Amino acid sequence: MRESNSVVGRVVTVLRAFSEGGAVLSLKEIAGRCDLPASSVHRLLGQLAALGMVARAPQRRYRVGTELFLLGAQLGNKLRVIETALPFMREVVERSEQTCLLYLHMPARRSRIMVARLDPAHPLPIRTGLLEHNSLVWGAPGRAILAHLGRAEVEASLASAPPSPLGGRPPPGRHLLLRSLAEIRARGYAVSSGEMERDAVALAVPLFAPEQQVLGDLAIAERRPRWNALRERCAASLLGARAAELSRALNS
Repeated sequence: MRESNSVVGRVVTVLRAFSEGGAVLSLKEIAGRCDLPASSVHRLLGQLAALGMVARAPQRRYRVGTELFLLGAQLGNKLRVIETALPFMREVVERSEQTCLLYLHMPARRSRIMVARLDPAHPLPIRTGLLEHNSLVWGAPGRAILAHLGRAEVEASLASAPPSPLGGRPPPGRHLLLRSLAEIRARGYAVSSGEMERDAVALAVPLFAPEQQVLGDLAIAERRPRWNALRERCAASLLGARAAELSRALNS
């Protein structure tokens, strides 16, 4: 392997040595695979060990750490969610001619990220990009998740919420937000208009892991001029059915 000039590049090179080599490697073996000085590799391994990404093994060797293993497992689970969700998302797009979005809950950041998007023939321009963290307080995809979290998590999410992405207005008051979340739970979906995208309406239905732990949600985005009560009922029915089926598929 060629040496990278950046610290990040060197870290990636060291971690790649474990994916391409044996389960347990010596300092000399890692340095040779990475084409880096042993002193540089030793320093990087010490930093990675402190973070749990690698662990020291007997005879001055190293192995993959628990944190790196868990990170890989979590990424694998997310990829499985996307792969499982795509057929359901295609059906939503085909039947509704609306953009369909898949969001996952990121508990450590108190946020949600879009991990997949499917568009109809004439897609709706959406400012939010894939894998961008967004507050749970703003927009239907965020509140569909927030409505199914515990009170302490709701309070923490509200306390850390930034101003509105459009217009910069402050987050809603506590009582107003709690009342809105109760309505979402009773209705089964969240809907928002012009919160994340100026000319778009979003409707989101939660996805659940075992024991009713909220995993994320399926959402649709539609142009505001085309939105009315009938389209909301149709979208909620279609998306609700597909989200329930997807939750069962993910838990099987």
